[in-house]
Amino acid sequence: MTTYNHKQKIRITMKTWIIKRDYTDDGVVGLNGDQYLLDNEGEVMKFQDKQEAVSFLTDNGIDLTADEGISICQQFSSKLGE
Repeated sequence: MTTYNHKQKIRITMKTWIIKRDYTDDGVVGLNGDQYLLDNEGEVMKFQDKQEAVSFLTDNGIDLTADEGISICQQFSSKLGE
């Protein structure tokens, strides 16, 4: 986590990892061309580091060497506070 202090405002940038693929099983490409792994609440599933994401996939039977459409990417988010 990185914290910036500028004019009494704090910006906190958090880095997480997400899993996406560039296609769907039925061959239909989404609006932005990406389909994201979702949690039980329908939100994008986030991982603390890349290895955690890799472990999740392999534990669930996904072979990353055989499925070239799957990507594990960094996601950054910022929040302003006082």
